[in-house]
Amino acid sequence: MILFLLVGGLSFFPWPSLGGWVLEQQALAQGTPALRQDGVLVLYPEGHEEEAVWVLEGVLRYREPVFSLLGVPVPETIRVVLAADERELEKDLGTREAPLGAFWKDTIWVLAPSAWPRGPVDRETFLEEGPLVHELAHLALHSRAGEAVPVWLDEGIAQWVDEKVTGFLWLDALPRLEAGEGYTYRQLSRWEVGDLALAYLQSYLLVDAIARTHGGEGLELLLQRLERGYSLEASLKAILGQDYPAFVSGAPWTRPIPLP
Repeated sequence: MILFLLVGGLSFFPWPSLGGWVLEQQALAQGTPALRQDGVLVLYPEGHEEEAVWVLEGVLRYREPVFSLLGVPVPETIRVVLAADERELEKDLGTREAPLGAFWKDTIWVLAPSAWPRGPVDRETFLEEGPLVHELAHLALHSRAGEAVPVWLDEGIAQWVDEKVTGFLWLDALPRLEAGEGYTYRQLSRWEVGDLALAYLQSYLLVDAIARTHGGEGLELLLQRLERGYSLEASLKAILGQDYPAFVSGAPWTRPIPLP
């Protein structure tokens, strides 16, 4: 469910420095199983075709609403790599702890539903609570504004989109937020965080604070300004106006609000 800045090698895709198209060509050349339909390509390990079908179905179901919410045309090709288990995904992404999903090199990476840490999940649970919408949102954001989007905004918007499209919101950290724990805006803006669940929830609340006071139009204007090269803080000040001091002080997002 998270965006990673990744280093290290891959297991059955040993081309970490190459773009998504080259990765695709190399994988297909070495016989990696694949499903392709209407511009969606799913690369998967042997024995996981049923789960690959779920992934394909999910991308086809969600791509239009996700990209529409973020004002981005659906790309000609969306690539997804399905990993059989956590160990394989950790090797693929060069991480010590596998997420349920990640976005890197124009490619979405997904942990097989049969290997989820909480136990295997069925098709509907995977489609409604899985990482596909979140990672599609990352893809849409990066195709639009690239590296101009800071991590908190990237993760906050991805969760905001997920909640709008599927109704799912990651609330594991809510008890800690209610107990008074939390990061400052400065810490989030620098992504100096250790508790990812808490940082993600606060990032969502930051984005939701913008949307609640200035609507989806406020988020759209923010992305437009970032696309044009304006700094994040200048863009926030222009959009939030007199609400900016309260925004960075933490009033809208360091305490729980009515959540969907």
